[in-house]
Amino acid sequence: MKSDDARAIEMQDYYRRRAPIYNQSMGYDDPAVVQKQSAVIEFLCNAMTDRTVLEIACGPGFWTRFIAEHTRSIVATDFNEATLVEARKSMADSDYVTFQVGDAYSIVI
Repeated sequence: MKSDDARAIEMQDYYRRRAPIYNQSMGYDDPAVVQKQSAVIEFLCNAMTDRTVLEIACGPGFWTRFIAEHTRSIVATDFNEATLVEARKSMADSDYVTFQVGDAYSIVI
């Protein structure tokens, strides 16, 4: 993706603005909603056990917080610092996660 792509810029701005309310808007602060995701959470935890993980577009870290304790480590990336601020809040006590600004469309390994 080119940095001047208007749709990409619009999408990035959308998620930047939603960052503070994203988890609430998705129901991720509601235990009943989280419970409905239990099969996916269990699958991810099992799949990520003892792995070193690169998470692309982690957003506010909903999935990150579940798999973190099962991994060796995670580098969780997102384009928006605003979403990473929210992710850091939920993972403040984790020794397994490093957050980093990164563009999913411009990954260089």
